[in-house]
Amino acid sequence: MDLNPKILKIEGKDELVVMTMVDYLRLREAAEDAQDVRAMRAARKSDRGKPDYSLDEARARLGLAKKKPTKKQPRVTRRKPG
Repeated sequence: MDLNPKILKIEGKDELVVMTMVDYLRLREAAEDAQDVRAMRAARKSDRGKPDYSLDEARARLGLAKKKPTKKQPRVTRRKPG
């Protein structure tokens, strides 16, 4: 990532950084991505040895399984012209 920050000194010490909004947003996005990767790695580490579930299995375990319609819907057919 190519950033071009300007460092401002106060009383001879580097105190402030000025950068374009585009550079700031890129830097923030990269920091958020790095945080997501750390969280994912921690989650994988804590889940080692635990069972995996498919989406359908997870829905069923949580009581969110898709329910079959109670009333059959009429089938819509199109007429061919002519």
